[in-house]
Amino acid sequence: MEFLLKSLRNINMYETPDLSHINLSHFLDNFISLAWSDFSDKGICINTDFHLKAKWAYVDPRPLQQVLLNIFTNAADALENREPKTIELCTRLNHGFIWIHITDSGCGIAEKELNNLFKPFFTLKPQGTGLGLVICRKMLARMNCTIEITSEENIGTTVSISIPEGCSDTLLG
Repeated sequence: MEFLLKSLRNINMYETPDLSHINLSHFLDNFISLAWSDFSDKGICINTDFHLKAKWAYVDPRPLQQVLLNIFTNAADALENREPKTIELCTRLNHGFIWIHITDSGCGIAEKELNNLFKPFFTLKPQGTGLGLVICRKMLARMNCTIEITSEENIGTTVSISIPEGCSDTLLG
C-alpha cells in the first residue's frame, strides 16, 4: 500500500517542469552509459542511431530520464527468456519535434491490450502496479511531449516520444 501511495504521489511530481534547451544527443549518450552495464549484465544489447539534426530539445532532463528508465525497464522485462535481446534507441526530426523511438525485440503486447496501457492500475506484469506508463505520460504532457506505443505480439514493442525541438546556447544569444 505504501508503494502505491508513493507511486500516486509521483503522478503529481514536477507540477512545473524546468524546461531548458538541452543537447539531446549528449543527454541520451549519458543515459545509455549509465544504463549500459545493468542491461549488459542481463545479456541485452543496446543499439543507437541518433539523427544528426535531432540534437537540441526543449525539455526538463530530470523527468525525461525517469521516463526513459521506466521504458527501458519495461523493455528489459519484455526481453526475459527471449533471443536476441536487443533494444534500439533512435532519434528522428519531424516538423519541429524530435522523436525518440525505443524498440525492443521482446514478447510484444496483444492488440487488445494496447488501449489499456495508459489506464491506472492496468498491468501485464505479475509484480506491476500499472502506474509506470500513467506517470510517464503525465510527466511528458507537462513538457508538451507525447508518448505512443505500437506492438506486435511475439515480435516486439516500439515506444515513441515526441519532444519539442530546442536550439543551442549559441543561438539563444
